[in-house]
Amino acid sequence: MNKSILGRREFLKRTGWVAVGVTFVGACSGPLLPVMPFSDPPATNEGRFWVQLLPNGKVRFFCPRAEMGQGIAIGLTQVVAQELNLSPDNIETINPATSEIQPVALTVGSESMQAFFSPVAYGAACLRESLRSIAAEQASVPVSVLKDGDAAFLLPNGEEISYRSLANGKSVLLNENDIFPEDIKIYNLDSKRSDKVKKQVWGRKTMEDIVTGKMTYSRDIIIDDMLYGRVIKPDTIGGKLENADIARAQEIPGVRKVFIDKGRNCVAIICDKPFVLDKVEQAVKVTWKVDKPFTQQDMDTALDAKKYLESDDFEHTLAEQGKFRNRAQKSNSSLNNRYQTCFVAHAAMEPRSAVAWVKDNSAEVWGASQSVHFVRDRIAQLTGISNDNVIVHAHRLGGGFGGRILCQAAEEAAFLSQKVNAPVRVQWTREEEFTYNHVQPPFDHIINATVSEKGLITHWKNSFTTAPIIFTSAILPRHIQFLADLSQEDGSPRGAHPPYNIPNLLIRYSDVRIPLVTSSWRGLGAAPNTFAIESMIDELAVLSDLDPFEFRLLNLGNAHPRLKKVIEKVREMTRMDKKLPANYGRGIACAIYKETPVAVVVEVHADPSEKTLKVTQAWIAQDCGRVINADQVRAQAEGNLVWGLSYALKEKGFLEDGHIGIKNYHQYPLARMSDTPKIHIEQIEDFENPPIGAGEPVIAPTPAAIANAIFAATSKRFRQLPISEEDVFS
Repeated sequence: MNKSILGRREFLKRTGWVAVGVTFVGACSGPLLPVMPFSDPPATNEGRFWVQLLPNGKVRFFCPRAEMGQGIAIGLTQVVAQELNLSPDNIETINPATSEIQPVALTVGSESMQAFFSPVAYGAACLRESLRSIAAEQASVPVSVLKDGDAAFLLPNGEEISYRSLANGKSVLLNENDIFPEDIKIYNLDSKRSDKVKKQVWGRKTMEDIVTGKMTYSRDIIIDDMLYGRVIKPDTIGGKLENADIARAQEIPGVRKVFIDKGRNCVAIICDKPFVLDKVEQAVKVTWKVDKPFTQQDMDTALDAKKYLESDDFEHTLAEQGKFRNRAQKSNSSLNNRYQTCFVAHAAMEPRSAVAWVKDNSAEVWGASQSVHFVRDRIAQLTGISNDNVIVHAHRLGGGFGGRILCQAAEEAAFLSQKVNAPVRVQWTREEEFTYNHVQPPFDHIINATVSEKGLITHWKNSFTTAPIIFTSAILPRHIQFLADLSQEDGSPRGAHPPYNIPNLLIRYSDVRIPLVTSSWRGLGAAPNTFAIESMIDELAVLSDLDPFEFRLLNLGNAHPRLKKVIEKVREMTRMDKKLPANYGRGIACAIYKETPVAVVVEVHADPSEKTLKVTQAWIAQDCGRVINADQVRAQAEGNLVWGLSYALKEKGFLEDGHIGIKNYHQYPLARMSDTPKIHIEQIEDFENPPIGAGEPVIAPTPAAIANAIFAATSKRFRQLPISEEDVFS
């Protein structure tokens, strides 16, 4: 067997994109295997290369995670500060370029604190002990007599040896040959030390820079002699460039180059000034050809779960235990319901932008991505330049949410720069963001479930359809997609396994390839899957005539004690025994997102006289292990709650005339400040439990909690999202 293919296969397994058992066979045109993002968690000792002491005595931290508003840079900076006894003024955190840090896992999945806490703490601790050794040698004393001071060490006589004096005008870095004990003291694991760092104010400078416009984003980058480019792409899904008239466009003053590239299926524009681009684009007359437009009806038919259920033909079985008849369970104590969600966009505040300068044997890119090394490798493949000679400078993202793993603007800028041998900036418009970025696919669940007389769930069969989220056409070329179809990905079924103790369980699904480009969206499949599960759980509680809290606790049995604890906590917070006014209702939903248990209760007011629906209050209980920065964790919970509200009540993707029907926010309403309820949050923290994810968990149960609250207020059950006021009062 071909050794190079085996090696690549092993690499794909390591990066999490191919499951064991997939065999690469046959021959095809173009690169057999595409560039893939790196997803391996870091080894603990990698953290040694992310910290250094600067000549001025401050510590520089090369943050290995992309910052997109989730605050992970602040949290990990605190971890460094704890180990090195630093105040916020004594640490400099940067977004490293690809030339400054080895490849690390892409920033996704609420994994950053969980996966990077230990390496960051270890690296900072190693630097601390290295500095202690330098101080001991300088003072001619044993290492053991030096005590910790603020950015310094203290001698027995009280004299201070500052980090600045240890630097002595030079940087201090750790190297591969430095040896440190595996059991080196980690201050972040010492509960007595944690309060000091937590009480300091972290992230203030960052927030000030954002609100005053000082923060540098990729769209702010200006390079001498920089040109401005745009790539005209198909106006319909699956459209092919048939011909284009560029004669008039080439005559417009300020145009540097206009050309047709049928291989890339586009027309490209390069101008001296950005304000000329719109005029030039309007002058280009392009004819696109599509054999058959992909319509909303086509998508609904392709993803119709009922069709797959009738033929009993699903691609993947996620879980199977106990006994199941082929037919649905039918009795007075069973339900058979369908739950559906539409496709949704990321709608990030910042349209993507990048500057690229491609020279003969090197390239430099300024952009923003959830994986800058992935962008580097794709641009290397695009330009034919070795990835060692491609540098991507990382910038803060104005929102990512899974939609910024790719940086299409960077690839387009590199493509144009190579054509004119000059730096080129590409700035996507809001319309391009909605039209050409990938979306979260629709989900269609059909759940059949049965409960006993005691309220115990005895049977659960969930059959659902969606489209791929990880193995998608956003990254995989067509000739390799069939290989991915042989495996089961983690994206579409995330959150589809109920946490409850159910003896007879069957969960199967099909992720159907459709022409619409789908991929990751905040939480992957967790929100739509949890909406279906927790809606059905609520209906089973009603069927059993049991309190929704008690029903959930009863069916958890002895499983998931941390989830039970957050359910009990949120019940305590809400005082659900208190009677509500007319037309008010409360609903609960819960989930374990990866390892983080969370429970959400939502209160709604459905006012029949005004025909208005308002989420008035929300309660969140969450256990994300040890909390490094309580304000940041709270902010993530609040943001996820509002996002889940928007998903449940506002956001609706649709196709129109063969393309995405959304061009801007007026066609895609989002939750606003006026929609935000009063939010109550309790973090259940046990210092003995390591940090786990807080970036996405709350979004998973929120839509179901809202739907369950609407039922409590109106006695109307809604099984399709989004839920509009027209639906509620019709």
